[in-house]
Amino acid sequence: MRNKLTFVADEIYAEMKKDILNHKFEREEQITEDYIARRFNVCRPFATEVLENLVETGLLSYSYKVHTVSEADFRFMSRIKMTFYNLSYAVQKLEEKDVPVCFDCLKQELTKIKLAAREQNLEAFIAGIQNFYGCMIEHTEMPSLENNIKYLIDTLIFLEKENEDTFFSHIAYGVIDYLSELTDSLIKYEFEKCHQTLNQFYTHNVNLLFNA
Repeated sequence: MRNKLTFVADEIYAEMKKDILNHKFEREEQITEDYIARRFNVCRPFATEVLENLVETGLLSYSYKVHTVSEADFRFMSRIKMTFYNLSYAVQKLEEKDVPVCFDCLKQELTKIKLAAREQNLEAFIAGIQNFYGCMIEHTEMPSLENNIKYLIDTLIFLEKENEDTFFSHIAYGVIDYLSELTDSLIKYEFEKCHQTLNQFYTHNVNLLFNA
C-alpha cells in the first residue's frame, strides 16, 4: 500500500526507518519537512512524500510525530498492514473482472456488524469483521490469505480492552464507516476510491493503536 517512490526517496525512507528503530528519535518527537529537506538535500514536496510514507507504514502519526521506536511494535504494524494488502489485492482482482459481481455477502455482513455494534456484542462484531474479510478474500481465489485477518482482530480486541467505555460508541463506528464506504465504492465500481479507503482505514487503526 506504500506509494511507489523514486529510488532516492526510497533510500531516504529506509534511512529514516532505521534511525527511528535505532532510537535516534524519541517517541512523540516531531520530524519536520525542513529536517528531511536539510538533512538529505531535497525539496520540501519530496520531503513531505517521505514523511507521508512513514505515516502510512505506521512509524509516524498524522502530525509527523514518532509513534514507536520498538522493532516489535513495527513488526506488529507490518502484520496489520498485510491484512490491508490482501484487501487491496482483492479490490485489484475485482477491478480486473469483466463480468458483474454480486456484493450481497458484503452487504449482509455489514448489516450484522452494525447490529452487533448497536447491541455492544464484541463476539458478533468480530465474527462479522472476519466474515466480511472472508467475502473479500474469495475474490482473490487464494483462501490461505484469510488467516491474515487475525492481526486486525487482535488489534480490535486490544482496543476494546483499552477503551471499554468508548469502543462501541466511537471505535466500532469508525470501523463501520470505513467498511460502508468500501462497500459503496465497490458497488459503484469506484476502485480507486476503494484503495484510498483501505489506506485511510489502515492508518486510522495504527493511530488508534498508539493512542490507546
